[in-house]
Amino acid sequence: MTHHVEKKVLPLWRIPAMRQTYVILGPMSLIFSAGVFMGTSTVMMPQLKKDDSDIYVSESMSAWLYSVNGIGSMPTVLLVPYISQWKGYKLTFVLICLPVIIAFILHLFATNAVHLLIAGLCQGVTMGGNISLGIISITEYAEPRLRSFFLVMKSASFFWGIWTGNIIGTFSYWRNIPLLGIWPALFALFSCIIWPEGPYWLASVGRIEECKKSFVWLRGPENDKDELAAIIKNQTKNSDNSGKSNLVSKIKKSAVCRQFYMPFAVNCVLYSLYQFSGKIVMTVYALVIIEDITKSESTAYAGMLLIDGVTVVGMYIGSYVAMNVRRRNMFLITSAVTIFFLYVLCLYLSLVAYDVVTQNNVVSLTLLVLYTFAVSWGPMVLSTSFTSEIAPMRFKAFIVAVGSCVFWGLQTANLRLAPILMANVGMHGSFGIYGTFTLLFWIYLYKYLPETNNKTLQELELCFVKDKDKRKMDDVIEN
Repeated sequence: MTHHVEKKVLPLWRIPAMRQTYVILGPMSLIFSAGVFMGTSTVMMPQLKKDDSDIYVSESMSAWLYSVNGIGSMPTVLLVPYISQWKGYKLTFVLICLPVIIAFILHLFATNAVHLLIAGLCQGVTMGGNISLGIISITEYAEPRLRSFFLVMKSASFFWGIWTGNIIGTFSYWRNIPLLGIWPALFALFSCIIWPEGPYWLASVGRIEECKKSFVWLRGPENDKDELAAIIKNQTKNSDNSGKSNLVSKIKKSAVCRQFYMPFAVNCVLYSLYQFSGKIVMTVYALVIIEDITKSESTAYAGMLLIDGVTVVGMYIGSYVAMNVRRRNMFLITSAVTIFFLYVLCLYLSLVAYDVVTQNNVVSLTLLVLYTFAVSWGPMVLSTSFTSEIAPMRFKAFIVAVGSCVFWGLQTANLRLAPILMANVGMHGSFGIYGTFTLLFWIYLYKYLPETNNKTLQELELCFVKDKDKRKMDDVIEN
């Protein structure tokens, strides 16, 4: 006689993947709002320069409005990881939601350029805080098989927001953009009411029973007991050790630990490749770049929206592919293709600049689209995923804080200097410089970037530790 075991069907809200998705929707909605705000600058500046504009913006102020969000983000990325370790993720997330809401209100009622500048600084605060806290929370709340998918989707949400802002600004006045952009930020603000605190954080502050409940709430009753035991053991040990030495002593011991300085160096190089692959400059200055190449304003707007769409589609394709292949190989291959198209653009635009060939709008836009697709579904979608995964838990706050500060410092400098670079070496020279920088960073990452696919955070902590150094590392931790 055959006995059939009846499988229990859980309500939708009880399914662990749905609960994890709900938690991650908070940071994703917030980064979408930040993207909408950033997309505003691209379409707002040409409208403000028209004679009938209600706000006067000088050329120098215009350059600052493009890049000021990076300045607002740098203090936040240093503070947020430590505030979250002190007070937990829920309160910290509420604090970083508020500035972008204020930024949208300022945009809606701005009467001068100073209001726009302050709004940009506020948006930078949210961007910097969400980059830091979003990375930490996703790596803690999501299980390994979903973690990279969520990280990739979070990155895609930012560019989806930029595309949305650009669409609204292309077909209507820029003040209409805040009317949409503020709502996802408000959802993010109220969504965290029913979050549990992160199990890693709860274990690190000694709240073990709450840690177990949080882990079960996120992963379900049939969760991985070994992973929970490892979380409690590792985080409790790290918490105990934190009281045995002062901050200066801890920094000195960390600085000579390969498990600290190697992932930190890799993170900085990943951030550098992200910035100097040229995609952020291409996104923010899309209208300027495409109009300079094609000499047509209508083509510039159409090309901007096309490239924004290709960016979003490429990132979603990348998020799917990344779940089914070795992500390190995917990153290196797509980065190499990105370098190829940067040099192709450099060569083609050089031939146009020296009147060897005649500029053709179809050829120019095709090359820009191919470059955009290559950089979007590889480097742009995987760089931030790697940086969040390879930072060891006991160093994560410091690595994420300083690494994010490097990220925003590079972005501010990149966006501020881009007009100067394009004016002095032309579009062809700019693409060549970005290609060379990307190639140098690629060589370093080819040697040191580890594979992270389907590995737990505990397994990833061992990626940068040589066998002969494991005993030394343990001594450093214990002392």
